[in-house]
Amino acid sequence: LRWLWDNLSALVLALVLALVVWVSAVNTTDPVDVRAFPAALPIEYAGLPSGLVIAGEAPANARVTLRAPQSVWDLLTARDLRVEARLDGLGEGTHEVSLVGIVDRHPARVTSIEPARLEITLEKAASSQLPILAVTSGEPALGYRLDDPIAVPDTVNISGPASLVEQVAEVLAQVDVTGRREDVDAEVNLAPLDAQGRAVVGLTLSPPSARVLTTAHQLVGYRLVAVIPIIQGQV
Repeated sequence: LRWLWDNLSALVLALVLALVVWVSAVNTTDPVDVRAFPAALPIEYAGLPSGLVIAGEAPANARVTLRAPQSVWDLLTARDLRVEARLDGLGEGTHEVSLVGIVDRHPARVTSIEPARLEITLEKAASSQLPILAVTSGEPALGYRLDDPIAVPDTVNISGPASLVEQVAEVLAQVDVTGRREDVDAEVNLAPLDAQGRAVVGLTLSPPSARVLTTAHQLVGYRLVAVIPIIQGQV
């Protein structure tokens, strides 16, 4: 024990030197690199309180910078990385939320995220069922008319922030019938509009589309005939 005590400082120095040599060797053969991951990562919004929804367009992607040995960089893929925005415990209103980077391949670690923080507005969730108004635009071919269009299904459920749901005055299913001579059976996307006819965005529609059906009729006194030009003389 006395020999160990007398030589303790030398042993500690030898251990430190050995550690330095080992770290130097590792860094030489497998250097640590800090750089940005080449692809943007989707932001996962986790822990959204029940009865609330995110209002407006929340940022969809973020970019991360990582510190990792070259051997890990060679294997690193987007499946090894996640970016989360935790919304646990938040109430109605606007909040500043920090992004958290998670790496499933060690010893890599996230050193920075861009953006590092987000401003998120939470509102009460609401839903409403409204009739679908089928309409046509344009005019059918000369000598034809179309019956009033119908939508299948004839109702839609809209959901999202309460302030947006309340703005919706009607939901249109519009199809262009310009030059049509035949019946119409078209699948079209639904458009929620406010009282001024402006689109209301940021809502979820179920279903998101509907079929518009209408029947074409030829008017009395009109008949489709072929016109054959007769050319006389020489050019």
